[in-house]
Amino acid sequence: MPTRPLLIVLAILGAVSNPPSALGRAIIVDRHDTDLTALSEAALTRAKADLHIAYGHTSHGSQVTTGMAGLVGFVNARGLGLAYPTDFFEWNNGGTGGALDLHDYFKEGDLGNPDRTTWATRTRDYLDSPANSDVNVVMWSWCGQADTTAANIDLYLGLMTQLEIDYPDVHFVYMTGHVNGCSTTGNLFLRNQQIRDYCLANGKILYDFADIESWDPDGNYYGDKLVTDDCSYDSDGNGTRDRNWAIDWQSSHVEGVDWYDCSSAHSQPLNANRKAYAAWSLWAEIAAETDLARWQAGADDHWENPANWSGGEVPDHDATATFDEPAPRQPMLYGNQSADGVDFRTPGWTVGGGFRLTVGAGGIDSAGAGANTVEAAVAMSENADWTVAADNTLTLAGPADLGGHTLTKKGDGTLTISGSQDHATGSVLAGEAGTVVLNSDAGSDGIPDLTVEVSGGAVHFGATQHLASLRVDSGTCRLAGDGSRTVVAGELLVGLPASVLDLADNNLVVDYTGGASPFGEIVSWVASGFRDGPTGYWDGPGIRSSEAAGHIQSLTALGIIDNSDPNFKIGGLTDLEGEPVSAESVLTAYTWWGDANLDGVVDSNDYDMIDNAWLLWVQEGRVAEGGFRWAVGDFNYDNTLDSNDYDLIDRAWLLSAGAPHGGGAPTPTPEPATLLLLAAAGMLVLGRRPRVT
Repeated sequence: MPTRPLLIVLAILGAVSNPPSALGRAIIVDRHDTDLTALSEAALTRAKADLHIAYGHTSHGSQVTTGMAGLVGFVNARGLGLAYPTDFFEWNNGGTGGALDLHDYFKEGDLGNPDRTTWATRTRDYLDSPANSDVNVVMWSWCGQADTTAANIDLYLGLMTQLEIDYPDVHFVYMTGHVNGCSTTGNLFLRNQQIRDYCLANGKILYDFADIESWDPDGNYYGDKLVTDDCSYDSDGNGTRDRNWAIDWQSSHVEGVDWYDCSSAHSQPLNANRKAYAAWSLWAEIAAETDLARWQAGADDHWENPANWSGGEVPDHDATATFDEPAPRQPMLYGNQSADGVDFRTPGWTVGGGFRLTVGAGGIDSAGAGANTVEAAVAMSENADWTVAADNTLTLAGPADLGGHTLTKKGDGTLTISGSQDHATGSVLAGEAGTVVLNSDAGSDGIPDLTVEVSGGAVHFGATQHLASLRVDSGTCRLAGDGSRTVVAGELLVGLPASVLDLADNNLVVDYTGGASPFGEIVSWVASGFRDGPTGYWDGPGIRSSEAAGHIQSLTALGIIDNSDPNFKIGGLTDLEGEPVSAESVLTAYTWWGDANLDGVVDSNDYDMIDNAWLLWVQEGRVAEGGFRWAVGDFNYDNTLDSNDYDLIDRAWLLSAGAPHGGGAPTPTPEPATLLLLAAAGMLVLGRRPRVT
């Protein structure tokens, strides 16, 4: 793992020139980073091991450390439902006993006390002392003095930048000043925004003190409501502060479970709680960046050549391989390699070679308008989030194995898996945002080990899939249309009303061998997809068909049978359009309306099924064994048989002329039984089919 001395100075420092921070990119910690449950134990452990922090402040800045102090007992008591080792969030000067090394009040004063420059001199004195050679984080805070002139903020930014230049291995953290009730048009808001803009434009690290205390945990904003540092605000716009968002939230939530009591100078405990959560997010982000190995290829393209990486060490399971130079470039694997993560910060990269890259908890991130590709084999060694930014596509073109772990796809971009897949049992691919495209079969080895979960965003299947499970909790799962694909899954869930499984013109097989049949649930999902949408025709939530919805003559649908139907005339198929199926499976096929037996044509066999069920119903008052269902003529999923069902089969029979729904020559068939019955029974049979509207 590449190593280097890391000095972290938590400070609100200044810079007018624009060298980036030691991390090379902006880290902005604000209200979005106050969810402690989103942080992994591994990331926090890395921060405790790698960081040595110095923090200078006076009263307002103490909210960070008093919040961190109270957090220890809160988590010990399983607050927020967290389960960490005892005293995991402990901190002290020196990091003894496995604690985070944080030197609180490392120097007197703050960013404006005793003046606007002394803090920078004190920082230099501290860092120049051999006794502090291990320090790798220094943080200073304001205590009201950020409400000043733009020139004074420029002075602060300039001093910070000069420190970054003079101490390139130290991470200096910029900070905004606490809110003071000026709202969004006041001078302090503008000066804080001046700091934010500079940090974003120049790749700095920012702890946005003001932003954190301008929002409550439910995402309500108070920055435009004269909010002050004690969290009081004007709730009705009359210019008087009459509510306190922190007190209100504390009162409606459980102390010791949702929040904890702690000292919070000038403010409420909840404010210090959130400052502590954000601080730990900051430490985790900085630590993750210090474990980066940046590609800086020189003479060759060999991944395993130390000269091609910053620090002169090839990344291993503790480091993130980072690619941020102008692309296209093509690092090559000439042997198996591993990394905690891979971070493509610019587009145009291709990682090639006929060997395997094993990726850990850092996952793979891909950014920039364009695409990045991994042609080498990819395996996972731990559960991980993979983030693909908007306008970016990450393609795994080589063999992929999730190794029994969970890959959670985040970001608005697209993750495409086009190489062969051979996953270990228990592997999960979870699409939370953006799009996931599977252009190869996840169970091509004949063993369906992968579970696909859709919980926001979309998953597209560009190839037949053999899955352990398909769970569409929210979002959309879609099969590409051309009629050549089948999804075979051992388990299926479609969460209504937030989910869509669009089969287009393809098929679905749910193999429940050894378990209970999910036939009834699948019928309900298909019925919803057929009738519960805006047009009431195959555009609803549930299982639907965009091809049926767009069919020019409205002749196609999704039909369902249980291959172990109690009626011996139904089911018993050994394959569905060439896909082998078990006796214990539910088959859903894109076909003609009225194709009761799912053989792809409408003929006398289908008419036999609806006619027999109809006669049993009207003449004997009995429902066919197994109830009304597609296989006995309930083609529109309304749990009855009537003229509407006959209209569907008649129309499909007449207009398809016996042709298979997938194309080909018409199949000569005997005249439908209905027409024979009409000829034999005359008006008696006509009377059986009143129109139901």
